Amino acid sequence: MRWLLDINVMGVLNGISAVLPVMVKQHSGHIIATDSVLGHHVYVNSTVYCGTKFAVRAIMEGLRQEHRMHNIKSTIISPGNVATDLYKSIQSESARQAELDFWMPYARASRF
Repeated sequence: MRWLLDINVMGVLNGISAVLPVMVKQHSGHIIATDSVLGHHVYVNSTVYCGTKFAVRAIMEGLRQEHRMHNIKSTIISPGNVATDLYKSIQSESARQAELDFWMPYARASRF
């Protein structure tokens, strides 16, 4: 599950750290991150994923509070289940299967 932290939390933090210095210097900016409805409610068998999305919400709220004097806005987008082909790009067979196993209960009606 470390990969969930690396992608969902560290990805957001790395993106913020890449743009924040420029935005502070220009005294304006808007940072948008993707959250999830699972960042608002915890579901069985999704605890770690939900935790990473709760973390994104906390990071973005902290960013808003800490940088409002620099006129930097933050927005999170919290979509529901979205069927993607992400699993096809995963090289590790066990990781690919874990991704499919994780999303399958939520994607029964999707194109998975």
